[in-house]
Amino acid sequence: MPALAYRLKLLLAMMVVVVGITGATLAVARHRLAAAQRRFFEQQFYSQRALLNAQQAGRLRGYQAKCASFSRLVRLQSLIRRWNNEVEEPDQANLAGTAELLYQNAEDLFQEALNPSKAEPGTPLASWFRLLGQNGKVIPPPRGIDAGRLRSEGEQRLATRLSAIFAAQAQQAGSVVGYLAADNRRGQRRLFEVIFMPVNDPRDQGLLGALAVGFPAPESSPPGHFAAPAGAAEAAISGGVWLAGELFSATIPEAVRPWLAAQIGEALQRGGASEGRLDLAVEGRPYRALFADADRGSPFPRACQVSLFSLQEALSEQRALRWAIVGYGALALVAAMGLSWLLAHGLSVPIRELVAGTGQIQRGHYDVKVPVRSRDELGRLAASFN
Repeated sequence: MPALAYRLKLLLAMMVVVVGITGATLAVARHRLAAAQRRFFEQQFYSQRALLNAQQAGRLRGYQAKCASFSRLVRLQSLIRRWNNEVEEPDQANLAGTAELLYQNAEDLFQEALNPSKAEPGTPLASWFRLLGQNGKVIPPPRGIDAGRLRSEGEQRLATRLSAIFAAQAQQAGSVVGYLAADNRRGQRRLFEVIFMPVNDPRDQGLLGALAVGFPAPESSPPGHFAAPAGAAEAAISGGVWLAGELFSATIPEAVRPWLAAQIGEALQRGGASEGRLDLAVEGRPYRALFADADRGSPFPRACQVSLFSLQEALSEQRALRWAIVGYGALALVAAMGLSWLLAHGLSVPIRELVAGTGQIQRGHYDVKVPVRSRDELGRLAASFN
């Protein structure tokens, strides 16, 4: 019985050691894999963000230069100056005539951007353009001018947004690009990339007015797969733009957009965060959303670029890693139990013989001999017993 207890203790000790090592290995491996996957997602997000910014700059660079040239035209400056003077003593006929001249000049400049048949291949088409006076209010486009019509409610909201940008832009120099949302004539909510160009008086550099041009924004990055480094899962990515509480995207499922938009808004309000991540389920599958400011410090309403990554493959890899480590741990446990059984057997036999010899001596058999089975400490103990 003592031998059995000794063997059990040795087996239990080996089991505790193997299970402890397996558990520690599993925890460390899962932590490192999760960290590698998180870094991979973030790297892909920021790479995608840089690519989208570069694409936007490339799309609009030519139009920004055209807007800058237009803002320096003496005729335009003279007409806006006339509008500003006429607004102080309004005469509807004079205002209408000046507005028509202003928009005719702008229409001539942007006819290629507004007309698909005249646009160069690969260049974006403008959806609308507006002129603003010195008071920051939008100059209403005349009916005969194709400046891009919106629904009346959308027109009013656009005018309010442009006036707010004008007030903020008065403190800055040069053009800015940002996002605005507006309702088109069909009542559809659309996202626009907007070039906002101030018109300055060359005599004193005072602000005479401004020009705003809106282009349909790509509402998402193209969905795709990015090859993952070793230890991280391949990630399917979809994306969009969050703007003032709304999420515009062609690839993020419509069912989760309102919830995701609200969560991003709350996250941005907490502590003035400029970026973050959210985990969510889409149709029962795990996803991670990463977001970051698209135009921090811009006079435009706050916007964020959003990417949605599927975690399905990442979690599958974590499960596969867990089962692999558990499997190797089970094999190690079986091997350790076999080894400990052999060790226990090798140790318990000499000890059992010594115990039996001691019992014989206690019963008066002083000529008993114990076999010497080795030259180690137990062998020397048996020899000294004899």
